[in-house]
Amino acid sequence: MNATLGDLLYGDSTKIPVPEADWAQLVQSIAPGDRDALRALYARAHYLVFTLILRIANDYESAEELTIEVFKDVWRRASNYDATRETVVGWIMNQARSKAIHRRRFDSLQVIWPDVVRPSGLLWARLARRVGIVDVGWEVDAE
Repeated sequence: MNATLGDLLYGDSTKIPVPEADWAQLVQSIAPGDRDALRALYARAHYLVFTLILRIANDYESAEELTIEVFKDVWRRASNYDATRETVVGWIMNQARSKAIHRRRFDSLQVIWPDVVRPSGLLWARLARRVGIVDVGWEVDAE
């Protein structure tokens, strides 16, 4: 059996790798508007999305903004996800990569950032407001 990137990422605080079927179930739950499923998917993948975008776009603010945009697109496009074409993590990372490359193409800024970076603790709240989730008290980013 071939492992996917999703199989190597941990879900919630269980520290047990999450199989692709569980990732797909989250997307299926997001499609009809399950906000908790979006939170869970965000919790599992936001740091990976953020760091990929940051490495490509080379701009911290752009990375935060595009991370929100990626999960907003997941919220809007979940019903169009096709599990036969790609894994959930692959689908999300392809969106992140595409957005970062597009942003990099139009931004010529050279921003210097530290070796270890993390998105600000307010990303979930910003995403929740954009997709219409009123209760933003749940903070996955806060450490």
